[in-house]
Amino acid sequence: MKESITKETILFVAVIVTAIVLRIWGLNQELWYDEIVTLTEFVRRPVSDLLVTFGSMNNHLAYTWLAKASTGLLGEAPWSLRLPAAILGVLSIWAVWRLIRFTNLKWVALVSAALLAVSYHHVWFSQNARGYTGLLLFTSLSALSMGYALKRQRISDWALYAVFAAAALMIHLTAAFLLTAQGLTALAVGYREVFVQKNISIWPWLKGPLIGFGGAVFITLLIYAPMAPDMIETFSAYDTPSENKTGPGVEEWQNPLWTIIETLRSFGAIGAAVPFALAFAAIGAVRLARNAPVIAIPFLIHIPMTVIILTAASFRIWPRYFFIDIGFLVACVVYGAFWVADATARYAPALKRLSLDGPKLKIIGSIMMVFASLPLLVKNYGAPKQEFEGAAAYIARMQQPGETVMTVGLAELPFGGYLAPEWPHISSYGEFKAATDANNDIWIVVAFPTHLVATYPEIADRLEADFDLASRFSGTLSGGEVFIYHRRAP
Repeated sequence: MKESITKETILFVAVIVTAIVLRIWGLNQELWYDEIVTLTEFVRRPVSDLLVTFGSMNNHLAYTWLAKASTGLLGEAPWSLRLPAAILGVLSIWAVWRLIRFTNLKWVALVSAALLAVSYHHVWFSQNARGYTGLLLFTSLSALSMGYALKRQRISDWALYAVFAAAALMIHLTAAFLLTAQGLTALAVGYREVFVQKNISIWPWLKGPLIGFGGAVFITLLIYAPMAPDMIETFSAYDTPSENKTGPGVEEWQNPLWTIIETLRSFGAIGAAVPFALAFAAIGAVRLARNAPVIAIPFLIHIPMTVIILTAASFRIWPRYFFIDIGFLVACVVYGAFWVADATARYAPALKRLSLDGPKLKIIGSIMMVFASLPLLVKNYGAPKQEFEGAAAYIARMQQPGETVMTVGLAELPFGGYLAPEWPHISSYGEFKAATDANNDIWIVVAFPTHLVATYPEIADRLEADFDLASRFSGTLSGGEVFIYHRRAP
């Protein structure tokens, strides 16, 4: 037993070291749109403002505070802005390992941690100055704390749950979906314990969840209270039609089918393996729900609950809203693959003749899954998330004296608000027509072309008809291309 634990520990340390290296490498690549929002609209504010400003759903509150501290101590740079995400990302791998370890699936936990360490998606978010890796960390720890609390009925476990759940909510309020699913699961367990099995009376059982969930709500309200007026104003704006919420092209982003397609597209070259991974995940999810229902069921509830609520509220359903499920889903894939390996070893006589039993097949399968992830991981280092700096450098090289450069649509922030404040912005078709009528030699910079077509269709049509597409710059963010149009006088 001692030898087994030592081997597990050594392998897990190797996993964490690998995770650290992969998240440091490339951490200083240029910022993409949402990171620029985080930097220019929130992190650069005075500390006194940050304590009372909510601003928008783009403000991942606790992450903003961490990024403010990081850039204040280390200087403003992409790597320092992202450093909290990288640290939280490595810690989230440890948290997922502990969570799956709680279910007594030691080797499933270890292989899941290894897959997260080399996961393209996990590295991408660990190098993203946003709070998603923090969400994964704190929701995983809240799930672990609830597992212990329901198992041991200790107040200290529920108190830890309150802290972790509140920390998740301080990063992003969408954590409430998973916490609600955890609450429903805890109520189901309590109903069985109190009314069906009658192992305990209602109050001794109920005081723990009241401390856990009530404490989380109390801490969250305490933190958000100073910014309540700003939050009311922000959410009121979401209740009115605007280009940020509704519109012809935005409807696509509110479609769950679009979310599924974008998620599958993100797997790139290894997309052919996704159906097998889904089959393994289905098997693993069923087995985990049987073996550790208090861990598995909240995640299984969370995914459809999030889709239903966001769809009903006409909000965009970004694939990143489900990043907090990645640890559970990877564990399901591994658990399902291990079950298939055991079943194959039992019912395949040819494998027995080759001395390939269940444990050996699991090792081979684990190695194959890790190595299959590497080609996609390389993509993360081959290009930035969005190539704004490359686009600005291209125009600096190509622009001739007297030529005008203007931005349109979502290109305003990364260029006019960050890289090239001297470039004027076009905010309507009338402004576009006036600018193009007055200037024959003109460059137009577009970011997120789909959004331009949806929001300014007349401008998009004129660009296609009257301008040359001089260059385009693509990063790893799907749909985040930068198009540069040029028109020169005859």
